Amino acid sequence: MAAPPSPVKGKGLLLRLYDLQSSNDKGIPELSIPAAKVTTITSLTSSDDKSTQGFPSAASAYEVLHISKLIVDDPYAEDVAATKSFVKSLDWQVYGLINKVVRPGLEVEVAPKGATMVCVGITPSEGQYQEYSDWYDSEHLGLLSKVPGWRGSARYQLAKAFGRDDGTAPFIAVHFYDEVNGLGGKEWQESVSTEWTKRIREGVQKPHFRRVWTVGEQRHVTE
Repeated sequence: MAAPPSPVKGKGLLLRLYDLQSSNDKGIPELSIPAAKVTTITSLTSSDDKSTQGFPSAASAYEVLHISKLIVDDPYAEDVAATKSFVKSLDWQVYGLINKVVRPGLEVEVAPKGATMVCVGITPSEGQYQEYSDWYDSEHLGLLSKVPGWRGSARYQLAKAFGRDDGTAPFIAVHFYDEVNGLGGKEWQESVSTEWTKRIREGVQKPHFRRVWTVGEQRHVTE
């Protein structure tokens, strides 16, 4: 199966990745993108070692109804101009939603402060796209849902990246967990060590790119 075309409309996610100026202790102004119809905003701080390797140390995740309003150049350029006194770097990654699953009972709840968000970027090889989707939907997601503290997962396809493109991937999976969770434990180890998982990892164009974030705040938006 050839690579599916990049999404250009519909629901999706904006990852607004940045590093604050060293003198900035006030954070970054919230983004105003009414045309995109934001539904949820999540503020994030890196809790992995990637920021010591030059990757952004902070982010905001905006779930939107209309990614088409984000993949033209003007909104990103306007954000860069508006935040240049606050940040050292600012990158956007815009993704179209493929599917989303939430733990029963949490459909309308927000992730609490201190929760964990894991983002895994995946670059399947040519011809591997269908197997990647089958593996994720048929096996991997079901195993992840058994990890203690799992709150929900969503899978996205890259629509467009602005700024630096290191750390981007054609697909990402986003997983939320309670602050106290089973990441690294028995159930999680089982989810990443199956034969099918090994075959997927061995077949990708480049290694998975994993970021771990701590939630500062998540809230629903009504515009």
